Amino acid sequence: MADLFTQPSAKIDNQVLFFKLYNSKDEDDLLDIINTYSIIFDDSNWKPLGGNFSNYGVVKNQQSSPIAALIEKVTNAIDALLTK
Repeated sequence: MADLFTQPSAKIDNQVLFFKLYNSKDEDDLLDIINTYSIIFDDSNWKPLGGNFSNYGVVKNQQSSPIAALIEKVTNAIDALLTK
């Protein structure tokens, strides 16, 4: 099955779509874009991260703040040195 974004008949300019999404100011702008490009935002065009439908633990296992993530990296590095 061909990817939606590589189909020549789709005539979708990915860069234009990206900048529309990036420059949207609020939820109403996003909803307008989603309604304009409804074929792209159809549920059948989205795939789960890593192809795994039960990836909630992988996604939610990340730190929510950059400080906590940095501390975890240092802690893991120290743990790796201690277990050598």
